[in-house]
Amino acid sequence: MSKVVSVPGLYLVETVDSDKIATDLDTVWVREKGQSTKLKVMAQINTSGEEGWYIHWLYNLKNHFA
Repeated sequence: MSKVVSVPGLYLVETVDSDKIATDLDTVWVREKGQSTKLKVMAQINTSGEEGWYIHWLYNLKNHFA
């Protein structure tokens, strides 16, 4: 995760697909960049009504980056 966070100019992450990755990313980001610098995360929203586990997971994921 440190290699990801150390990319020059990083300000946004497009794909985070597990709670563990989100937690690790948040931990390293705060350690490297500090609390005042926020990392933006893109979220895919299901607007077509498809069933899937990701709806519940996405709701929980927001807590990592709120």
